[in-house]
Amino acid sequence: EQGTSLTRFEVIVVDNYPVPYQPTQELCQSGHYSALTLKCINDPVLGSSEARNFGARLAKAPWIAFIDDDEKLPEHWVERTLDIIREKTPDIFGGPYHPYYTNGKPDWFKDQYLIQTLGSNSQWVEDNRCLFGGNIVFKKEWFERLVGFSTELGLTGFNKEYGEETEIQLRAHQAGARIFYDPDLYIFHYVHPERLDTHWFVSSGWHHGKAKAKIGSEESQKGIPPMRYKLWVIKKVLLDSLQIAWRAVGLPFRNLVKYPFR
Repeated sequence: EQGTSLTRFEVIVVDNYPVPYQPTQELCQSGHYSALTLKCINDPVLGSSEARNFGARLAKAPWIAFIDDDEKLPEHWVERTLDIIREKTPDIFGGPYHPYYTNGKPDWFKDQYLIQTLGSNSQWVEDNRCLFGGNIVFKKEWFERLVGFSTELGLTGFNKEYGEETEIQLRAHQAGARIFYDPDLYIFHYVHPERLDTHWFVSSGWHHGKAKAKIGSEESQKGIPPMRYKLWVIKKVLLDSLQIAWRAVGLPFRNLVKYPFR
C-alpha cells in the first residue's frame, strides 16, 4: 500500500529440508531483504502441505497469503490484496497464474498451456470450483478452522502427490466459506525447462488425475453403495480411454496449418 511501512507485513520462508539449507539461509540473511520483516525457519519434516501448515502456525497477521518459491509478484500485488480485503471481505481469495521463462520456449509451446485462470472477470467462486494454490490468501481464522492443508496430499520430496489446494477448498465450500477470484491479483510462475517437454505434460496429467480421483472418490462415495460406485468408476475409465484413443487415431489427419508440430 503506498505510504505504508513494510513492517506491517511479515514474510515467512519455510526451509523444508532435513537440515537448514545453506543457500536458502544465506539468501534470507542477505541485505537485499533488510526492509522486510522476514523469518526463515527450518522445518525438517518434508512435504509441501507440512511446510505451509508450519509457516501458517507461526504467522501473526489475520491474513495468510501462500505463494510458491518459483513465482514473482507484480508490484501492485500487496496493494491489490489489501483492496480485496477491504472491499469484498472474503474468507479466501486468489487470482490467476501467468508463465514466465528465462531461456525462451519451443515454437510449439503456447503460454495458454500453463496459464491458470477462472476468466477475466472478478467473481465469487461457487459450485465447488477452486482457486489456484500458488496464489491464494486465507483469513487466518478460516485456515485454522479448516485445520490447514491435508498432509496426505501434496509434494513430499520426490513423491508427486497433488490436490492439497483443491481438497482444502472443497472443505471450505462445505463449511460455508466465501471464496473470491480477482483477475488483477495475478502472479508470474516460472516455467522450469523440464515443463517445456510433452513428456512432462503426460506425467503431470497422470499425477493430477490421481489426485482428482482420490479426492473425488472420497466425495462421490458418500452415500453410494460400494458396487454401484465401482461400476461408475469402470464406466468413467472406459469412456475416458475411448476418448483418448479416438484423438490418437485422428492425430495424423489433423490440420497441419493449425497444428504443424509433431
